[in-house]
Amino acid sequence: MHTSEIQFPGAGRRRGRYSDEFKRKVVRACLEPGVSQANVNFDKQQAIVTFDGARTNVDALTESTKNAGYPSTVMEAAN
Repeated sequence: MHTSEIQFPGAGRRRGRYSDEFKRKVVRACLEPGVSQANVNFDKQQAIVTFDGARTNVDALTESTKNAGYPSTVMEAAN
């Protein structure tokens, strides 16, 4: 299994909080096929995602959040 930390932008914030729609989209984007666990921390604007490298990769995960309307970047990737 691989684990990556993904940083997403503050663009989903309104008055210092994320909207429910933003939260749903980010969580759904992190649940790509091959993802076994996704811990999303909205206060830190990050998600820590554990996935099967044979089924998906960090590029697919960041593309998924981008397609949801919230581009993200990889902060840290570990095998």
